[in-house]
Amino acid sequence: MTIKQFLLLFVQSLNPRAYRSLISRKKRDVAKYFFVLILYCVILSGLTNIPNFVKIPSQVEGTLSKISKLNITGLDVEITEPVTLLDQPKIVIDFSPNLTIDNEWILITKENVQFKKLQLKLFEPISTQEKPIEEYSNVLQSANMINGTYCIILFIMLPSLFFLSYLLNFAKYSIIVTFVLFLSFIATKILKRKIRFQNLLKSVFFASTIMIFLDIVISPLINLSIVPFLLYLGILSLVLKDEKHYPQKK
Repeated sequence: MTIKQFLLLFVQSLNPRAYRSLISRKKRDVAKYFFVLILYCVILSGLTNIPNFVKIPSQVEGTLSKISKLNITGLDVEITEPVTLLDQPKIVIDFSPNLTIDNEWILITKENVQFKKLQLKLFEPISTQEKPIEEYSNVLQSANMINGTYCIILFIMLPSLFFLSYLLNFAKYSIIVTFVLFLSFIATKILKRKIRFQNLLKSVFFASTIMIFLDIVISPLINLSIVPFLLYLGILSLVLKDEKHYPQKK
């Protein structure tokens, strides 16, 4: 499916009057459109969130730039519970005794700094290393290492994050659309609408465009709550309400 074909279907799916043309398409075309719609939406969502990922190292650097000197050698610090400096990748300060690194990428204890390091080994791509805390006594100099580690990890994880995001979104919207299809089928039977099941199926999938686009691309930027789902039901209701969109069932 070309971008031009996709954009045409995208625009038509937002117009209830265009559904007579949409339901004349093959089921294979509907499936392709659904796959590509989620793919493009995930890509757009990733692009719009790039500034949020890039911002984290600069925030750390900006905070430390306000300090002319910070040396932690001989500094007596007590914490009552572990402190998470960053969630992705996970950077934790924990002064509990006999602590070893687990799901953290960088673990700072009283005695040492433990961190995971990528290596070119098939069966052991990540190794764990530790260095005495004295080597990182100057926090301002060590900040560059943290920023660099973050950028490398983010770059390596991007393909996996993208693939995982696509799978989760595909599963999520497949379940929602299937549920709406089931409810729509029951509704057409109760209202005695003479609509073929395959035409109903195509309408339900095409009408999901507005929900998928708003939910994946716009919702991370603006809290839309259940508005995308309500718009989905609204467009579908307008389409199913007018039987002239559908060839009559014989």
